[in-house]
Amino acid sequence: NVWAIKSGDWSDTTVWNTGALPTSADDVYANNFNVNVNQNINVTSLRNTTIVGNNGGTFTFNIGDVTANISNNLFITNTTQFIIVTASNGKVIINVPNNIIFNSGAGNNSAINHTGNCDLEINSIRLQNGGGSGSRLINKSSIGNLYLNCELLGGNNNGGAGSVLIQSTGNTIIN
Repeated sequence: NVWAIKSGDWSDTTVWNTGALPTSADDVYANNFNVNVNQNINVTSLRNTTIVGNNGGTFTFNIGDVTANISNNLFITNTTQFIIVTASNGKVIINVPNNIIFNSGAGNNSAINHTGNCDLEINSIRLQNGGGSGSRLINKSSIGNLYLNCELLGGNNNGGAGSVLIQSTGNTIIN
């Protein structure tokens, strides 16, 4: 397990409790900090829950042409936003070979915010919103393209009120 001890760039070793960059064997926790993903990453998971410190925090993709490979499920809970894509050009690719699941209470919560003008591509088996009324799995207000290569599922595992809502000013391509 690796967690942020301050806000900063992913590539800065002083951001991480280990003093080293996370690897493909690590579960990575935001720990209530904002980590700017400024390079390609390969990790087991990204999390906003915690084993030490605080719940919350974000992972922001502020440059284009970056790929995040996450080898396990991406489970996002109780947050207003978790992954923020603000790059002004290029493409951000998020690969999760299993599921991306968002569980949040009612309200205007968004798991993934796509506000930059870059393209965003998400490759996964399933995007599932298990959140309450008004929660958004993806909030897109970008002129960049959004590519979703996955199944989309609204509601939670118990048949709750969650829904998938994509607000888009650009193209959205769902395969």
